[in-house]
Amino acid sequence: MTPNMAHLFQHLIRRANHEPKRWQGQLIERGQLITGQHTLAKDTGLSRQEIRTCLERLKSTSEITIQATNRCSIITIVKYKDYQDLHVDSNQQSNQQANQQATSKQPASNQQATTNNNCNKETTEQRKKQTKKRASPFVPPTVEEVEQYCKDKGYEVNAKQFIEYYAVAKWHDAKGNPVKSWKQKIISVWGTKNGRTTENRRNTENSTPADFIR
Repeated sequence: MTPNMAHLFQHLIRRANHEPKRWQGQLIERGQLITGQHTLAKDTGLSRQEIRTCLERLKSTSEITIQATNRCSIITIVKYKDYQDLHVDSNQQSNQQANQQATSKQPASNQQATTNNNCNKETTEQRKKQTKKRASPFVPPTVEEVEQYCKDKGYEVNAKQFIEYYAVAKWHDAKGNPVKSWKQKIISVWGTKNGRTTENRRNTENSTPADFIR
């Protein structure tokens, strides 16, 4: 799946109905949305030609179906429930990781306040080992963090598309392995300098969201 396809697919998932609703007397089911190429181009920043190409490819991989009407199109997310469950799990994981980080800092702060110099006999090596044990779990970056990192390193990367691409895969790479360093993915897969793109990125773009779901 190309970055444009991942970007559009994520937009469709967010826009789809969470529950059945009626629009001008017509029932639009859960996982469906009414839209058109002009609206999608305006909302995503992609051209209408890019929208047409991405929609056709998403249809060919059975990610969506499209029912054309006189005025618009009804798009159905084929595995909408699976993607919604994945989105909920991702949010829960992020919240849990944030809570773990906040909690892990409390014992260290309390210990510093109560330990006096006579009792503190830790060596430098012991402190390094304890720091490694308290290493924080992987936390997905924000768009701003990716943009700033790419700006500092000189990489040409669409931060929003980069995050949405791996969010579909629940932050797993094309081989199904969990992403441990998003910065390394930018360097080895997504990074582009002076118009040159790595071979790894081209290989990764051939994958579909279903390839990443575990």
